[in-house]
Amino acid sequence: MNIFFDTSSLFKLYHEEAGTDRLILFLEENPDYKIFISQLTFVEIYSALLKKVRIGHLRKSQMEKFLGVIDSDLKKVTAIPVDLSIINSAKNLVIRFGAQGL
Repeated sequence: MNIFFDTSSLFKLYHEEAGTDRLILFLEENPDYKIFISQLTFVEIYSALLKKVRIGHLRKSQMEKFLGVIDSDLKKVTAIPVDLSIINSAKNLVIRFGAQGL
């Protein structure tokens, strides 16, 4: 089976927050799932880490360690290139299902 992680879901693996335990358990129970991310995730995850530094939740040295681990982990997932057709499809999914949740 395949699974898609948006940035906020993926970030839970690196910074404990609500849902982290459930996500880790899910991944442990499904080790054969192939993980997909958007190419935008690379930028967004760096931005999320730097925000944690900016607001004082992480020290810069901690962030640098996280980046090393994240860069290594992201080599193991499949990044989906983002183009206009993907953006339009995503927009249509949000319009169709956004009120109920995707």
